[in-house]
Amino acid sequence: MGKLAVGTVVAKSFLSLARVLADSFRRYHPETPFFVLLSDEVDGYFDPASESFQVLRLSDLGIPDLARFRFHYTRQELMYA
Repeated sequence: MGKLAVGTVVAKSFLSLARVLADSFRRYHPETPFFVLLSDEVDGYFDPASESFQVLRLSDLGIPDLARFRFHYTRQELMYA
């Protein structure tokens, strides 16, 4: 079996849900990496380095013309785009 990684996509206002999901998942799969893709910016809302999971940003994905991408979708839609 290949390597497994798990993740979710949230806006920072839903970060508490990602924390609960990560903690619950890690209870049974402590060896599996867990990632959270943030659909908006940190903006001082929290410290990514203090989280129990790796935080990724949309800018980490190499999306061409990211500003236009963000403009095209609502905050909620960005979590599903």
